[in-house]
Amino acid sequence: MTTNDNYEIDELVKYVKNFKDSFLHDEKLNYLQIETMIYLLENNTQTITQLAEKIDTTPASTSIIIDRLAKKEMVNRQYTESDRRKVYVSLTETGSQEINRLLIKKNEIISTSLSPLTSTEKLIFAKLNELFQKIND
Repeated sequence: MTTNDNYEIDELVKYVKNFKDSFLHDEKLNYLQIETMIYLLENNTQTITQLAEKIDTTPASTSIIIDRLAKKEMVNRQYTESDRRKVYVSLTETGSQEINRLLIKKNEIISTSLSPLTSTEKLIFAKLNELFQKIND
């Protein structure tokens, strides 16, 4: 990699950080809480262990995230009769409304950010996004 390549990667990282900061500005939820809620929106009821694997944290850390979301009335916990250690988590109606609002906000920020790009540049951006998702998987 050349110095120029490193500079371009640094600029991309700054752009992503700025996007994340503008998305979270004035919000009462942090990024991991939002990521957890998006996963619950897409997958309905999940166990703490399933959530931990998806958001790449430990079950203990995920329990803390769920505790904070439960205090904000964003999620419900359901305990199984056969094994009280197994906890299922789902979004509340309030949580569903909030995550849908945040997804709309995210799409508006993305749309505004991409508005100066040409159609071809937007396609390139979409392809880059696919490549980053492959890297993360």
